[in-house]
Amino acid sequence: MTERAGLAGKLVGAALLGLTAIAGASDLGLSLQSWDDYAPVGIDEPLPQFDVALADGGRLRSADLEGEVTVLTFWATWCGACGLEMPVLRTLDARLGDRVQFYGINRDSGSKNERVVKIHDYAKAKGISFPHALDSGRVAAAFGVEGIPHTVVVDRRGRIRHVHVGRVSERRLGRELEALLAE
Repeated sequence: MTERAGLAGKLVGAALLGLTAIAGASDLGLSLQSWDDYAPVGIDEPLPQFDVALADGGRLRSADLEGEVTVLTFWATWCGACGLEMPVLRTLDARLGDRVQFYGINRDSGSKNERVVKIHDYAKAKGISFPHALDSGRVAAAFGVEGIPHTVVVDRRGRIRHVHVGRVSERRLGRELEALLAE
């Protein structure tokens, strides 16, 4: 009886292992078919539709960006790389802000009031004057944002022209913006 129980256990184990392998292969196949869906939005793609609250009480909608060259930067107060990139954005906003719209898409957690205070204090300390949206994750998901900082440059037609995953230099972003303004 013990040999039979041992054999039955091995057969059940082998069957479970086989089913797990089949399920894993199926998941891998689905992932490969949808690979592009997991990536950030790309160059020349249309702007995803969004509507999000701004820290100052207003709203930011994708339609608001039409006709403007726009920089959207996904960031958080706790993000060290974001802190290193903010002076780049502040400088370019000071230089081009009359011709380019800059928006921070904040990814901090906490209540709305806590986030507004964090953003206000952070912006004041860094000398940042451009508006910030309070993203619950929906805007980041629409843009395929996985990590921050993540910067998206949108042209006047509402097309994504540049995507920077990680920090971007002032020189590079400045050149991209100047080229879009010249179009």
